[in-house]
Amino acid sequence: MPITRGVRKVNENILTDGRAIIITEQDINKYKWEDIPVGSKLIDTEKGLEYVKLEGETSWVPSKIKNDGTLCITKDSIIISEIFTIFNPDEGNGKFSYKNSNGEIRHMPKTDEGYMFELEEGTYQQHRNHLDVIVDDCLFRNAVSGGIIEVSHNRFILTDDELIEGQEITARYIKIFRIGNPYPRFFMMSTYPEESEIGDLWLDMDATLADVDYLGEGQGELEVSRRLPWNRIDSVPTTLDGYGLYNEVKDMIENYRVPYSMIKDAPTWPKYVDAYTVRGHNIGIGARDVFVIPDDGKIPMNLLPPKVVEIAESTPRIFIQDTEPSAAYRINDKTIWFCTKSGEQCVRVYHNGKWNIMGAVWQ
Repeated sequence: MPITRGVRKVNENILTDGRAIIITEQDINKYKWEDIPVGSKLIDTEKGLEYVKLEGETSWVPSKIKNDGTLCITKDSIIISEIFTIFNPDEGNGKFSYKNSNGEIRHMPKTDEGYMFELEEGTYQQHRNHLDVIVDDCLFRNAVSGGIIEVSHNRFILTDDELIEGQEITARYIKIFRIGNPYPRFFMMSTYPEESEIGDLWLDMDATLADVDYLGEGQGELEVSRRLPWNRIDSVPTTLDGYGLYNEVKDMIENYRVPYSMIKDAPTWPKYVDAYTVRGHNIGIGARDVFVIPDDGKIPMNLLPPKVVEIAESTPRIFIQDTEPSAAYRINDKTIWFCTKSGEQCVRVYHNGKWNIMGAVWQ
């Protein structure tokens, strides 16, 4: 009988080094863990879950989960090319300029290491050799072979070439637009975490302010044990309002008012004087003084407008009181005084500078 191709009976020859098997049996007591080759898979036929046996593990590990316990999602990526055309290789101020793929001019630092470029259409993962730079379509540069420095996820420095106007710099890099972890990981170590990805956090346990860090264009190094200068802070607020605080002093100055309680050694004002309205003037009846109406409610004639005084001069004055009318009220020959003093009730008329008693009394 001829031997036919197809699935053959499973026997002990399959379980050899370099081979793995697929298991659907959920009861772990029905097989020996040590007899299962590394790399074998367990399929849950009810839930559709998939597990794998890893080297050194004593139980099944869910598939698509890395050995450190973090989820791993399949990454996707594209290759992006950006072309930079040198516009001015040296502007004389520590910078040079180039045109990007859209013809827009960019001004970037020209450092001691070389020319710094900035990617605008995507980012790359550092230390993965995902960035290639080609000068004039013939000179190949990358971090492994030399010629460039990977500064950040979107910047690099071209080191080995002295650029001239019109040269084309092509940056070709891999952009990963699905991160391998659905959440950022936190690395606490003194060396750079080689397995890190975009979005992860790294706390350098041995770092100090003395370390050379890139602080931005023209910023230089940060001095040890020194505070950051005010001019190194971008968009510094200049008012209390800028810090989100209500500027009470500014409000009081704009309204020319200061609460009486905030004045040091303030004089004791009469109870009817409002400190908000005095504004440095004295209380009195002179020029620029603040007049306070007395308790009797009478205003001296010299404080009245001329027209009012003129009308008052032509109007007979009549006083009904027990004391002699004051001269401050401009007593004249048209003034009559009904004296109400007990025992001295009479009617008096002012004439020739004195009061004359009329020949009549009243009860």
